[in-house]
Amino acid sequence: MKLVTLLRALLSGTSIVGLSLLLSTGCKPAAASRASLPDEAPRTESGKVIFPPQSSQLHSLRIDPIPAATNLVLTFPGRLTWNENLTVRIFSPFGGRILRSLAETGQRVEPGTPLIVLSSPDFGQAQADARRAATDLALADKNFARLQELFAHGAAAEKDLISAESDRARARAEAERAKTKLAAYGLGDDSIDLNFTLKAPIGGIVVEKNASPGQEVRPDQMLAGIERLAAPILVITDPTQLWLLLDLTESDAVRLREGQELIIHLPNEPETTYRGVLEYLGDGLDPTTRLVRARARIDNHERKLRAEQLVAVEARLDLKAVSVDDNAVFLDGDRYYVFVETSPGSFRRQEVKLGRKREGRVQILAGLKTDDRAVVDGGLLLNQILGQTEIH
Repeated sequence: MKLVTLLRALLSGTSIVGLSLLLSTGCKPAAASRASLPDEAPRTESGKVIFPPQSSQLHSLRIDPIPAATNLVLTFPGRLTWNENLTVRIFSPFGGRILRSLAETGQRVEPGTPLIVLSSPDFGQAQADARRAATDLALADKNFARLQELFAHGAAAEKDLISAESDRARARAEAERAKTKLAAYGLGDDSIDLNFTLKAPIGGIVVEKNASPGQEVRPDQMLAGIERLAAPILVITDPTQLWLLLDLTESDAVRLREGQELIIHLPNEPETTYRGVLEYLGDGLDPTTRLVRARARIDNHERKLRAEQLVAVEARLDLKAVSVDDNAVFLDGDRYYVFVETSPGSFRRQEVKLGRKREGRVQILAGLKTDDRAVVDGGLLLNQILGQTEIH
């Protein structure tokens, strides 16, 4: 009896062990088959990409909340030039040959400072005209005085006196014209030496010189049409005051106003800033470029800025704009987009208008708002999924 009981116990234990082994070996293939099943594919709905819960593809996306809006900053290129209100480009009013050059580049001059001595037959003719006009006036004065005395004694006709008075008036007008012509060039003597001294019309710094002894100049050389020949003899300006010339798009122009402060950056000194004031904003568009011309005044007392430099310009406005990591923005066709998370696992493609880019971030002028959640990494994947679905 004890033997039967023992046998039954052994058989029962073997069955339990076998059953346990069978169950354990049977569970492993089932679990493996479930683990090897692929994720359910994302679907699209009303322009959105929607992933199923627990989709492994969600781990490839990086999503960042959009921070609070900051002041809108517009950026555009600009070019520095001399302030034309403080600049004069000097050409000779007479043709001739340069005898002496009295000014050098970088020299400060005052109004009336001699710059160039020119040997000019044209100027000699002007001197001779002034001398002749003065002589004619003296003769006309004497003739009028003589006829006036004769008329007083009844020895001259009244018509002769009137004629003499008319001749004297014409001679005086011609003398004054010739004298004024010489005075306009800073000369008032009666000598005829053919030597014309070109003087500084304003005070400033000589910033350009295209004159050397022996060089021939002409009064119409500015019309030559050849850059080398049409260049001014000298350029005098105040380099402590510059102009900044801008070509603005219509959208930028409507956001700016005269008196707006501008910040200037040099390409080789990105951390150094200079300031200017917008003083002119064009009322029309350039017919060729379709851009609005604008001008700003720059204080350059430290003389660190130079004419013809190309600079980057910023205008900070009171308007607010959000910004995103520039990896979040992608181009599709001719428009820019960002994917925004509308709910967990659901993403909508949003068209945006870009502003200024700096330090890895780009301002969004339209399309996003504070607290939106933008897809920083994976936007191209979402766009590909959305595009494939639209094709099918």
